[in-house]
Amino acid sequence: MEASADSHTGRQISLMRALASRSIDGPTFARRWLDERRRAMSVGERLGGALENALDEVFCVLEEYSIDPDLRDPDDLTDEELRDRVAAVLDRLM
Repeated sequence: MEASADSHTGRQISLMRALASRSIDGPTFARRWLDERRRAMSVGERLGGALENALDEVFCVLEEYSIDPDLRDPDDLTDEELRDRVAAVLDRLM
C-alpha cells in the first residue's frame, strides 16, 4: 500500500485496520472513514491501481451499512458483516 500514514488516505487504511482488529466499532469506523475520504478528495489526494479499487470497494460496502442502528433495515450489513468485508479488502491489499 502506498499511502503516507499521515495522509487522509493513510488514515482511511488505519481505520480499516482498527475495525478489522475490533479496536473501533462499526459506526465509529463509518463516520471517521467517510470523513477522511471527503478530506482526501478535497485536498486532491489521488490514487491508482489496487489501493484506489480497495478504497472504492469500502465506500460501496458502507453504502450497504446504516451508521445508526435504529435506522438499520433487515438487508443492511451488520457490524460484523461490515468488519468481515473490510477485513477481506485489507487481506487482498496485503
